Amino acid sequence: MTDLRSFSRAIPTLFSDPWALVEVWRHDFSHVDTGLLEPDSTRVRNITGFSVWGNPQGLQVWFEWVEVKPRVVALRNPMGIKVNARFTSADGGAAPAEMVPVFLATFVHHLKWQSGVLEWLTRHGETVAGVRERTRNARLASQARLLS
Repeated sequence: MTDLRSFSRAIPTLFSDPWALVEVWRHDFSHVDTGLLEPDSTRVRNITGFSVWGNPQGLQVWFEWVEVKPRVVALRNPMGIKVNARFTSADGGAAPAEMVPVFLATFVHHLKWQSGVLEWLTRHGETVAGVRERTRNARLASQARLLS
């Protein structure tokens, strides 16, 4: 699996009609990987993880999710979605920077990623239970420090 948190290769992608691109991509992309992120002991609240989706041409989208409550997951940071594409305008210049995060959030919204994450959480129940326990312990320790 490519870790899109550190890109090595960006695939040029025409961004002249982002909403048409959403339609094309949503039928072309499939699930590549899902996993858990280790809890940050200073800001522990919920189980967090990542999902990677890709297409046959090698494009991949990486994003983080959070379990809001058991069996309910949401996109963790819509502005932090990563992609190994270099978006270009019709004239070959860079795509408008303010449009790319909106496009990526819209694209991820159209994916059926929540059911895949919930399925993954169910299949990896023991691992998730261990992270839940560490998350709970870290939260209690943090609260104890605040009270002392």
